[in-house]
Amino acid sequence: QQKQAPQVVQNNSASNNFTDTSGHWAKTAIDYVVSKGYFAGLSNTEFGPNKSITRGQFVSVLGRMLKVNVNDYKDQNFKDVKSGMYYSPYITWANKVGIVSGVGQGNFAPDKELTREEMAVMMTKFLKVSGKNLNAKGNTNGFKDEEKIQSWAKDSVKEMARLGIVSGMGDGSFAPKSQFTRAQVAQVLYNIDHN
Repeated sequence: QQKQAPQVVQNNSASNNFTDTSGHWAKTAIDYVVSKGYFAGLSNTEFGPNKSITRGQFVSVLGRMLKVNVNDYKDQNFKDVKSGMYYSPYITWANKVGIVSGVGQGNFAPDKELTREEMAVMMTKFLKVSGKNLNAKGNTNGFKDEEKIQSWAKDSVKEMARLGIVSGMGDGSFAPKSQFTRAQVAQVLYNIDHN
């Protein structure tokens, strides 16, 4: 039995009791990803939609989306990922299949907050691994802050926008260095499943 992070409460029922998602722009997506078991609340009443997501948490969500068997990924390649942590097998899986690599010096930085450009790169690789074929139904106009997107992330950001998986911020920017929130993750996963 995998160990859950202490702050994560599984809530796979179709209806949830979150008091912090009512009226939220991503409520439909949040309800969907929780009902599918991709995501859990921070408690029975709190989803934390505006809280940022860490690298370890995001990889775990992707693994749950593909129903990865955690028992197949017990060994660990990174010095800073303790076996027994809920995200440990998912990080091993994501590393083996090529979705993620470390941050250097044998580390993964599982508790570091994920940026929007890092997310785009991981999602591009995730879509290849998952074999999901998505229709292009997004924005091909680009973002007004494209020069701020790192060269290693530019193609991924463009591809995710083209597929309609991510959109920019309200002002037409992508905000590549901004943290990726739990609500934004929920919306991305919802967009993939409803492409």
